[in-house]
Amino acid sequence: MDKQKVLIVDDERDMVEVLLGRIERLGYESIVAYDGKEALEKIETENPDLILLDIAMPEPDGIGVLCWVRKQIKSMDTPVIVLSANSETETMSRAQELGSIDYLIKPVKLTEVEAIIKKWLPQA
Repeated sequence: MDKQKVLIVDDERDMVEVLLGRIERLGYESIVAYDGKEALEKIETENPDLILLDIAMPEPDGIGVLCWVRKQIKSMDTPVIVLSANSETETMSRAQELGSIDYLIKPVKLTEVEAIIKKWLPQA
């Protein structure tokens, strides 16, 4: 059986490295995108099982990526967890309206990220 895939979308390379290590220790396959355009390409080619998505990044931003994901029939059920330093209520509400399953404010607790991933991607 193939490993479940987690796409990390963040333009902060340090954050990506921390998340990569944690996700791989949990037994999932990691895919990385450093901007919105690359994220859209990876979503189409890799079909991730879960997406960790930053909001503030090069075009399209995380909200743009989330809009696109939710418009794609094949991606409607893909859990998207927003990890962002943006704590504005409007942005958080918009992400929720677009179907993010959670919104964690950076700096995030890795144990919290782990728990959410395990909830949505239980391992066989």
